[in-house]
Amino acid sequence: MARPPQSDEERSAKRRQIQRAAIELYRERGSDVTVRNVADRAGVSVGTVYSYFDSLATLMRSLWTGAVARVNVEFIELASEFDEPLARIRALLERYVQFALDEPEVYRSALLYVRPPSHEQPEPDHPDELPFHALLVAAVREGQGVGTIVAGEPERLAQVLWAGVHGAVALSQNMSIYRLEGPAELGPTAIDLLLRGIRVPPTG
Repeated sequence: MARPPQSDEERSAKRRQIQRAAIELYRERGSDVTVRNVADRAGVSVGTVYSYFDSLATLMRSLWTGAVARVNVEFIELASEFDEPLARIRALLERYVQFALDEPEVYRSALLYVRPPSHEQPEPDHPDELPFHALLVAAVREGQGVGTIVAGEPERLAQVLWAGVHGAVALSQNMSIYRLEGPAELGPTAIDLLLRGIRVPPTG
């Protein structure tokens, strides 16, 4: 006899069961997680995992989608509060650091995850898919328009800003074998230096 179709509630419960297994394995092994590991931990078949998530990358991404979506909304709302481009950039960079401090596990999972070469490599999206990047680019372009930010390709300058603040957050986590200052200490200094680097010096 054919098994009756699952209800929406049953499918949601099974999906959460698989996600919980993936979270546990990620905490234990970092990026060294396979679909087989997840299936074994969840007590389901590999085929069942694939019936809910079309790839391991999709499964892992689902673990932090909600938190990232929430902070994306916060970035958009924050940017709307500042008319002056440099002030807007400072606020965005400071919120990035605060996100890493407030939700370290989500930050590590979403923004420090390094996909092993053996895992499926997705087609890269344009970085403007991330509001943080798009808002930085817009602020840089606007600042150049009013003469407060140095000339240069706006996307490249935005990515340098992102790289700088990301490095200040990630350094102590990626190099934990050394006694390094953390993001709460390095973040403000990095932001000051980054803004100084893109600001047009006053004349006279």
